[in-house]
Amino acid sequence: MKKWMILILVMCVFACAYSEEAPNGATQTVYFPSFDRNALQDLQYVIYPEKSGLLLSAYSDDLEITITVEQDEDAVNEEVFLAGYLAGITRYAAFVNEPVIENWESPDGKTGKMTGITYRHIKASEDGETFYTDAFCVKAEDMYLLTVFNTWAEDAEDTLKRMEDAFFESFRLEKREVSNVYLAQVKNARADENGDQYVSLDFCTVVYDESIFTVYAQNKVEEKMEYRFASDALIWMPDTINSLYTMRLTLPGADEMIETSAAYYEKMGFDIIYQVMFNAENEIVWMMHYNAF
Repeated sequence: MKKWMILILVMCVFACAYSEEAPNGATQTVYFPSFDRNALQDLQYVIYPEKSGLLLSAYSDDLEITITVEQDEDAVNEEVFLAGYLAGITRYAAFVNEPVIENWESPDGKTGKMTGITYRHIKASEDGETFYTDAFCVKAEDMYLLTVFNTWAEDAEDTLKRMEDAFFESFRLEKREVSNVYLAQVKNARADENGDQYVSLDFCTVVYDESIFTVYAQNKVEEKMEYRFASDALIWMPDTINSLYTMRLTLPGADEMIETSAAYYEKMGFDIIYQVMFNAENEIVWMMHYNAF
């Protein structure tokens, strides 16, 4: 299974963890990966503002990058944390090399540990596909920030070095104030005379019925509410042209939002649903297609 499948599985959430309530300005502090977008210009990627867990998933035909922030009460430092990470890999892979945990310093002066790994999947033959991974770990308050580059390219060492140099040059871990995640159907979108972009949402829930093995949207109270996109909003729409499910990062735009929503409705027979986060002014700052159908 190629690595882009992981991204799809992450988004396929089958639990009802949302409500039809509208945002009220309440926010929470989350971690957010900040970097020069040109560093990942050849990759597809998704950002997840989170208190803990997956923050970034990026991939191309021969490379993937993941960033997580994790708590580990058993790890007293970065070296112990990486040792646990290596132990976890042995559940599905066999090391070709003997990984060594070394000191590492990021371009912005943070010190931590890193390790380089070469492995094949346990069931692979000796001439099977080989994976090359560099994992970097630094402390982030009481959390561990883990950045992993993985490639199966023929020029693996050059590929890793090129991407690591480009990415770490601008990468910074930030904190931002955002709302909880809301689920909402997109009903309409528009731009005003100043060029500000707006979208009309109808908040809903998604329910998984175990008795009939079906996921469906539930909307007990239909109420359209309009929200403005923040100037730096991040929006991931489904690619309605590609036969294989993919998402694309887009700028806030009413025309594209309407076009994508219409194409989705024609294909699926119901309104497109997004996960949405807001700032304290109830502007949309993050929006991602909810792929559970």
